[in-house]
Amino acid sequence: LADETIDIDSLIMGTDIRGLEILPAGKATEGASELIASARMGQIATRLARHPRRLVLFDTPPLLASSEARALKQLPGQILLVTRAGRTSRQALLDAIALIDKTKLHGLVLNDAHASDGDGYYTHYGYSGYGAPQR
Repeated sequence: LADETIDIDSLIMGTDIRGLEILPAGKATEGASELIASARMGQIATRLARHPRRLVLFDTPPLLASSEARALKQLPGQILLVTRAGRTSRQALLDAIALIDKTKLHGLVLNDAHASDGDGYYTHYGYSGYGAPQR
């Protein structure tokens, strides 16, 4: 972002997974939030998304803990909010959702959740996990 002479496509790295390419974030730098909020970032995001078969994902630090993540939420597109089970408080999740344009929020992912064989809704009806009814 800081060096406008670099062609962004030259930084995209292939992987051993067909169709998966990665654009590394690069080195940490002072003023990263300002660079991410810049017109150049918008141009780069638009250019990356221009390919009809390309899905562009921005993996960011936590929204409440990072000004960089808050700067990225201004880009057009959809937002998928990921939260960690047992670690993210309900209030923190609500605060993060409040920062997001609701028309862009397209889902929540609960990460690191573990199913139990406890006394939950489905076990009450004789189901254990996703298997057949217990007998």
